Amino acid sequence: MFEKAARIGAKAAITKYETEIRNTGRRKLHNTDLLLRNYRVLRESMANAVDDIQQFENDLEADEILAMMLNKETDESIAIQSIKRSKARTAIIIKHIDTMLDIYQVYCAKSQDGTDMRRYEAIMDRYIRDEEYTVAEIAERFFVSEKTIYRDLSIGKTKLAALIFGIDGLNIR
Repeated sequence: MFEKAARIGAKAAITKYETEIRNTGRRKLHNTDLLLRNYRVLRESMANAVDDIQQFENDLEADEILAMMLNKETDESIAIQSIKRSKARTAIIIKHIDTMLDIYQVYCAKSQDGTDMRRYEAIMDRYIRDEEYTVAEIAERFFVSEKTIYRDLSIGKTKLAALIFGIDGLNIR
């Protein structure tokens, strides 16, 4: 009786663990998609975040400047620290994405299959380059269907999820 209960409990635990592993992979793929879709905005935000006293010095009152000079915690100084942390985290993730894109480019360039390089270019055109291209424009550029480009983007994002998040980025079944 106890053995049967133990087997049932172990089987339930294994099933839950396997489900969690699959969900983790899906979340990482979803997060990769979000990072790529928002890449330009994140890069722009990082470049233009106001986190330095000189950038908004004229907007501050004398007592606020004095409090900051004395290292007193004010709402403004807390906000500045929060902006600095956010800018730093954004810079780290943008640098990481850029590095993983470079690795992905090398991987695709070494591939014997020309579709890998098209996938890389589709990712770059759709999400990374300064000018954003539509799926239709990318399909026209490569003389393939839009469906093919959607598939290329999906496969490319899966590869990038593995690069960006390591083993956690794989959708292991």
